[in-house]
Amino acid sequence: MIYAKNQNFVPRKIAGELVLIPLQKKIDNIKSIYGLNSMACAVWDMLDGAKDIQQIHSELLSSYDVDESTLEKDLAGLIGQLEEIQAIQPVL
Repeated sequence: MIYAKNQNFVPRKIAGELVLIPLQKKIDNIKSIYGLNSMACAVWDMLDGAKDIQQIHSELLSSYDVDESTLEKDLAGLIGQLEEIQAIQPVL
């Protein structure tokens, strides 16, 4: 599966942490901002609408000291969370 970022979420560095801020017409409509850890930040950078999840998995596996099954579980969880808040969408 290939995902792309929802352009209605703006990434910003705040106090050394990457946060996703949903764009809303009124500040009252913003329910949350979302902080990303270093691996989640790397995934966010790779969600470009061209790489599939397997490519992202392979790149993370070579970049981080993590076993494959843990990475697979964590990556699936992150993708699920990003889908749930509509920060990403599948590319058809």
